[in-house]
Order: sequence, then structure tokens, then C-alpha cells
Amino acid sequence: ISALFFPYVNLIGALGYLYFLRKDEIKAAAWDALALAGAEITTIYCTIGLVTGSLWGRVAWGIWWTWDERLTTFLLLWLLYVSYLLLRRFSPPGQTSTLASVLSVFAAVDVPIVYYSIRWFRTQHPSPVFGGGDGAGLDKSMYPAFLWNLAGWFLWGCVMIGFRLISARRERLAELQEAI
Repeated sequence: ISALFFPYVNLIGALGYLYFLRKDEIKAAAWDALALAGAEITTIYCTIGLVTGSLWGRVAWGIWWTWDERLTTFLLLWLLYVSYLLLRRFSPPGQTSTLASVLSVFAAVDVPIVYYSIRWFRTQHPSPVFGGGDGAGLDKSMYPAFLWNLAGWFLWGCVMIGFRLISARRERLAELQEAI
């Protein structure tokens, strides 16, 4: 669940960058750094989700992977964010941030599709824990552990974004000092 929050950090940063692109270069750079940090954390979380999900699938279903709608849309989300990072690394200078911001918008569209896929389609994936209907749900004794886990992963992501923004600011200052 935490993995599906951080793409929106990337989207907010990308939209902020696009908004300030022609108005204020410094603000645009700050929003771009936020978009990159959000994309990096999203990629890490999606990778963890795909790996641990495959391990769980092997035990639960007897297979490592199935082309279930939830898994396929989540794989697409991961591929979009890996593409985002590759675009940032290998695209020609000058248009990198703009192209990456546009890709962020497309990636963000996949997030609600991932979330609602088990409600929209009859899938092999288990029914949702919250709002899943009869037989779904979490035992009340598991709520504290679930909420602490959710909070922990959310806070870890926020802290990592903070560290990444500090690192980006230092890199930018070093570039500016080198230019002088």
C-alpha cells in the first residue's frame, strides 16, 4: 500500500516542474528534484513488491508468476518507473526533466488501475483487505501490526526522499560552484 503513495510524490514534483518551467528556473529545479526522489523511492518499493510478491506467489499458488491483472498492472508501473530513471540517465541534456515529467503523468495514471484491478477484474490475486466483501478482511488482532508496518514503510520512504533532496541540493551547489 505504501508503494502506491510515492508515485504521487513523483507526479506532484513533475507537475510542479512543468508549472515553473518557464517562470522560475530555481523552483523548477527543486520540483524536478522532488519528482526524481519520488521516482527512485517508487522504483525501490515496486521492486520490493515484485520480488516479495513472487516469493509469496510461489508458496500460495505454486508458481513464481502469473499474468494476473493486478500483477501485470503492477509490473507495468515498475517498468514505467524504471523507464523514467533510464530516461533521466540517458536522454540528451536540456529536455531530460521535461520528458521525464511527461512520463510521470503517464505512470501516475497506472496507480489507480493497479489499486482497483482486483475490484474491477476477477483475478487470482486475493480480495482486498479493506472493502473486499464477504470473507475478506483482516483479523482485528492484526490491525496494530498492519498499521505499524504501513506507517513504518511510509515514514522510511519520506525519510529517504528527504535524504535524496538534500543530496540533490548538494549536487546542484557543487555544479554551480564548479561553473563559477
